[in-house]
Amino acid sequence: MASKAVPGRGITLPFVEGLHGTPFYFKLNPYVTLYSCVLIWGLIVYTISMRWDAYKEFQTWFQWVTDEWTWLYIASQNLWIGVLLYILCSKYAKIKLGGPNDEPEFSRVQWFAMLYCCGVAVGLFYYGVAEPMWHFHGGGRRWGGARWMDADMNDNEKANHALMVTYFHWGFHGWVPYVVIGALMSIMSYRRGLPLTMRSCFYPLWGKAIEGWRGDVVDVLSIVCTLFGVCTSLGLGVRQLNKGLGRLGILFNVKTQIVIVWAVTALATTSVVLGLKNGIAAISYVAFGMGMILVLAVLFMDDTMYILDAMTTSFGYYLCRNGPGAEASVVIEGDNYGGPDGQGGDEGWMHSWTIFYWGWWISWAPFVGTFLARISKGRTLGEFIMFTLILPVLYCVLWFGVFGGAGIRMQFEALYNNDDWDCGFSPTAGDDIFFDMLGSYGSRQLSYALTGYSWICLLLYFITSSDSGSFVIDILAANGDPDPPLFQRVLWAITEGAAATALLKGGGGDPDRGLKALQAVSVVSGLPFTIVLMYMSHALYIAVQEEVGDLDEFRPDFRTSCLELTWKTVPKPTTGLGGPDQT
Repeated sequence: MASKAVPGRGITLPFVEGLHGTPFYFKLNPYVTLYSCVLIWGLIVYTISMRWDAYKEFQTWFQWVTDEWTWLYIASQNLWIGVLLYILCSKYAKIKLGGPNDEPEFSRVQWFAMLYCCGVAVGLFYYGVAEPMWHFHGGGRRWGGARWMDADMNDNEKANHALMVTYFHWGFHGWVPYVVIGALMSIMSYRRGLPLTMRSCFYPLWGKAIEGWRGDVVDVLSIVCTLFGVCTSLGLGVRQLNKGLGRLGILFNVKTQIVIVWAVTALATTSVVLGLKNGIAAISYVAFGMGMILVLAVLFMDDTMYILDAMTTSFGYYLCRNGPGAEASVVIEGDNYGGPDGQGGDEGWMHSWTIFYWGWWISWAPFVGTFLARISKGRTLGEFIMFTLILPVLYCVLWFGVFGGAGIRMQFEALYNNDDWDCGFSPTAGDDIFFDMLGSYGSRQLSYALTGYSWICLLLYFITSSDSGSFVIDILAANGDPDPPLFQRVLWAITEGAAATALLKGGGGDPDRGLKALQAVSVVSGLPFTIVLMYMSHALYIAVQEEVGDLDEFRPDFRTSCLELTWKTVPKPTTGLGGPDQT
């Protein structure tokens, strides 16, 4: 085993390599890789061998997290948004993520397409129509809803609030974990010469201590969290792909879904092997372009003015109620979740929607944040925040406003046009409803064409999330190597597919229980990383102050803050940005 020195900061990280000149050449951090594999494959074996017991255990974990830690999920993301908005509006926004001569590797259009496809994956399709429709129907408390959706509202108010809740779940609070990690890692890697690993984000707090066991724990946690977060998306994606194939007579069951998982894993592995530009980037461009065409097609084939009106009104509601008035406030309404105004939210709704989303977004944060850092060299910090926090939210508003608005308009038409043969969508048909809505336009031939087109688009988004996740896990396990060996890329892609298979099987053959197992593991894995992100938001604020000279990076002081917990021992660099030989 050897140690790899990181120029300019005196950091050394262990690595092993072998089998040179063969297809099985490897080069990796032995501790991070070993501990990650033990944890992941241990859970895979446990889930497959103890299916029903494992499922019940996952649900117990999920219940504990949602009962005891809701306050942390809610408060932390508001804090991170505040930090990023402050940086965006301050002098720190001018910090360049790289050296004076570093130029962006991708155009802005290519860059945005890659970061967006990586960040949202198949959730756009699974929840695009289903979530607004569910909230619209749930407003009357038949299934429990958000605190300000009650039976006294008229249907137009319910529609606006349904879209608003959807924007809340796919808005700033969702994207902010990605941006915190991506911004901090970019500064550490491109301005200070540290490796593209999660441990580097703790350099402003721990200094050289990141090369020890603390750094290993952070990287292992990031890999495990990433893998199971991606598995949740795999679970949602295979269900919807299976439903699409069901229109061709293929059965909807776990066996079919496992076949789809491995088919997608094979395609994603091919993409990862081809590399960033020839594989991941190329598929992202096609997926984003096809998605944009689909959005515009539905917008102009449907009642365009109604959709634009609904989108604008509900987005205004979202901006106004994005603070203390948001449905997150039910967390302080007492054990029975009943407010003094009688409009308390439902506890089960809160756990099944908001907390699931926050855990899911946070579990994705290590891999999406690392991927954003990998493709963002040469940008300014302000540009980075604008393109990774503000613009993605606006595109999510467009997507959910168009598909959710179209679904709600069709529901209105079915309910109020007095034709006995019309019927509304089922609010529980999350797997089918996207295809059902597309099947409502024009002739049967057009319906089939739109359904087939959207199925291909879904598949491409599915592949982009899977291949990006595998690529980033390999980077983290290889001490931040931006071009890790092919054998390792294949190994992690297979591990990802195996984990998704195990969790689907963990439902005991029931597709719904398999999905619940995936969701439970996602939320639970997001909890420890929420604490990690709290440290990172503090580290980001310190880092930007150091970059502009407001703080001395090499100050030899003892830190007593509970967020730092250690000495920061930082040797002055001899090379790299900020060294005595460079400005």
